[in-house]
Amino acid sequence: MAWKFYTSDGAEKQTDIGSDAVDKATLTTKGDIYAATAASTPARLGVGANTTVLTANSAEATGLEWVAAGAPGAHKDTHDPNDGSDPLDCEAAAEISAVVAASEGAAHTFARADHVHAISHAITDNHILTVDGDPADDEFARFTADGVEGLSVAEAITALLGAALPENVSVRLDPALSADTKWSGITRDGTAGTTGLVYGYCYYLAVATGKWEKTNATAAATSLGEVGMCVGAAAADATGTLLMYGMIRADDEFPAFTVGAPVFLSAATAGILSSTAPTGTTDFVVRPIGSAPTADSLFFKGGDAYATLV
Repeated sequence: MAWKFYTSDGAEKQTDIGSDAVDKATLTTKGDIYAATAASTPARLGVGANTTVLTANSAEATGLEWVAAGAPGAHKDTHDPNDGSDPLDCEAAAEISAVVAASEGAAHTFARADHVHAISHAITDNHILTVDGDPADDEFARFTADGVEGLSVAEAITALLGAALPENVSVRLDPALSADTKWSGITRDGTAGTTGLVYGYCYYLAVATGKWEKTNATAAATSLGEVGMCVGAAAADATGTLLMYGMIRADDEFPAFTVGAPVFLSAATAGILSSTAPTGTTDFVVRPIGSAPTADSLFFKGGDAYATLV
């Protein structure tokens, strides 16, 4: 085969490129392709039938052949993992039973769109807690085998006080009240008598009316029986709060107590206390009701012991 080439001045120049060229006449039909039967040995591979695909096959002279294409699978707008002869692998969602760090995961399975994670109700370390029952606002929480349940104030107190106080455990009162009108101890509600209830004053329970009146050591009738210190003021016939045992500080209402000395009901002023016992008058009542840890605080005990002057 020869090709014609021309120089810049238009002179024809013929060059022989030799026998390495592949003759186009090798391809005789539309769709034919060149293939090699061996190294540097080109040959014609005729076009295949419609819809066939070219596939490698070492048994063929050219190492290639046209074969029928496999039927394409149906493609759905929505994929269902179970459709087809080779469905996707699906497994149940894992149980949420403990606190774990976030991670990508390593499973080769898929979760269904409606999968559900089970939550364990165990109350062991690092588990997730669920609500047991229908607790209300402001209730206390208590662990149960199924999670956390709500307890009303009454239920919580019943549960706490239903057990005996452990040995070597005490109910602690504040030993040093920080400021005026501070208190710590056991109280009860009561109805105020004719003069109402005033913080820091001492009152006795008038049995005839069931109301609390100011104590007065001038007579047994106004000095004996139940006594308490007002820590929740109230007008006459209203409900107030009385300290029945504990610590109370009342800078304005208390006189300067003798530190460490007993404190008595006063015969001079109703409802007032004194570090000095009443003296000199027949039928005055001497009733110690506590002691003074500081000049302006009282450890109120409300004892029943008393004596009358004769």
